[in-house]
Amino acid sequence: MSVAVDEFDTTPLSFVKHEIEVALTRADEGLAAFSANPEKHEELTSTALPPLHQVSGVLRMIGLEPAGRVAKAIEALVDGLSRDDVAGGATVVPTAQNAIKSLTQYLDALMRGEPNRPLVLFPAYRSVSMTIGSEKVSEVDLFYPDLRQSPEFLDGVPPPEGVELTKFITVKRTEFQRALLNLLRGTDYVKSLGVMSNVLSAIDSVSPAGRRVFWWAAAGYFGGLAASATGPDVFQKQLCGRIDLQIKRQLEGVAAAPEGLLRELLLAIAYMPTTVARVGEIQDIYRLTTLLPVAETAEATRVKLFANNIKEQVEAAKDAWAGFTSGGLNQSNLEQFAKQTAQLNELARNFNNAPLQGLFAKLAEVGQSLTAKPRDPGEALALETATALLVARDALDSYAKPDPDFERLADTVVQLVSAALDGRQQPGNSAVALADISWAARERQLFFQLGQEILTSLHRIEEALDGFFRDPGTRASLAEVPGLVNKVQGALAIVENDDAVRVLKTAKKLVEKFAASSGAPDPTDTELTADIFSNLGPFALAMQQGRDNPNELLQPVMARCRGASELTLTLD
Repeated sequence: MSVAVDEFDTTPLSFVKHEIEVALTRADEGLAAFSANPEKHEELTSTALPPLHQVSGVLRMIGLEPAGRVAKAIEALVDGLSRDDVAGGATVVPTAQNAIKSLTQYLDALMRGEPNRPLVLFPAYRSVSMTIGSEKVSEVDLFYPDLRQSPEFLDGVPPPEGVELTKFITVKRTEFQRALLNLLRGTDYVKSLGVMSNVLSAIDSVSPAGRRVFWWAAAGYFGGLAASATGPDVFQKQLCGRIDLQIKRQLEGVAAAPEGLLRELLLAIAYMPTTVARVGEIQDIYRLTTLLPVAETAEATRVKLFANNIKEQVEAAKDAWAGFTSGGLNQSNLEQFAKQTAQLNELARNFNNAPLQGLFAKLAEVGQSLTAKPRDPGEALALETATALLVARDALDSYAKPDPDFERLADTVVQLVSAALDGRQQPGNSAVALADISWAARERQLFFQLGQEILTSLHRIEEALDGFFRDPGTRASLAEVPGLVNKVQGALAIVENDDAVRVLKTAKKLVEKFAASSGAPDPTDTELTADIFSNLGPFALAMQQGRDNPNELLQPVMARCRGASELTLTLD
């Protein structure tokens, strides 16, 4: 199994990202319920375990083996908790929840285009593994260089005439073991490592092509150890012993070194300085250093935490704005939006980023203006403000690696919001062209984010409706649905998809009808409602993935909505 690093293809992940997110959320909720009531083990067996098992399998299926291992470890911890086999019981629930959070952040980072570095998951993986009593936890478990990049070798040259290959390797192994013994005794480690490196080079030179990559890399490993200013540590000495065992296996006719041992060897080489040419060559071929986590400075960590805090407030402002513009101009939503944007404007002054500060200042101005003079914001201001919030959220996601076009994009967005706020005509072609240039670079990521928000809200809507359809006595569960529908409608307004908005309005009318009635819902209405939301999900996924003409997926349900006489006006 190999894991690509540069230019990670997010397409397979994008197909299942929403399902993974929903599953991890369910698992987290099950853990929270168990933590609140440790006697209710069913919260683990029925709510937390199944989605974790699903996530583990899906991640491995799409080639994210290390992430799948982390999910599997969390699953093992939850399984142990369900059977009272884990010391500490419910007190270790935060360990599982923190690992779920780390896994979610890792997948989100991949979708944002960040490098695929599974080792960032190792602290969470180690905590979970140690909690369940694993005796051996190693970074190797999450280290998967692309072994397809291995150089091709020709068959080695046979030993000198009259010398059998087996006898040749036996002699060389004796030399290797003698040097290894001196190394373990601490006797002239540089000389011992040099002997061992020469032995492996000799074995490499006579080995068949399929076996040579391991010996070539192992010789480089010993060369790197010999060049070090300090002697080998315990891990490095243990690896030397495992290489000795691999020489023995070659004598026994084993075809090639196990992949796990090669990965372990490459991990050790990844951490070595490139003072030895072979070490640098191996690092370059497998791009080993790109797989290592990048250490953050204390300041970078502080900024990251600060940005995450602001992102949460941006999300709250987005929800309030969606509720205001799509929910009958509810003043409480407007007041919440004004409060959030005013706070964001203050917080943004701590960033050394003038374009981002300008964006938040303009959003605060929108809140102040509409609060001071209550009015219908109109379609233009509703759309441009929602877009500005999305751009701000995206900028915070990539704050550590700002987009070179962000300054121009932020300036254009501010101009568009200003024009809409003042009731002026939108800026001319030059500004629009500027926006198009910048937007093109961000479109895929922004559409993914929008699609993710829509899919998450649709999932919650469907859960509420499913509960009501099964038991109409749970009508109170419909209370949150209008707000979620408004959130979806606001997101769809950003992409200006009128067909989807019309279908959603039909669904909203149906939900309002359910909530207002006292008896069982009309089966025709429940069928139509279920049909609408089951079609909106695939539509949102297609939009998220940038497929051509996703609206085609809505045509059958739109026809059904037009056929519903009481709701015909919604689609006219």
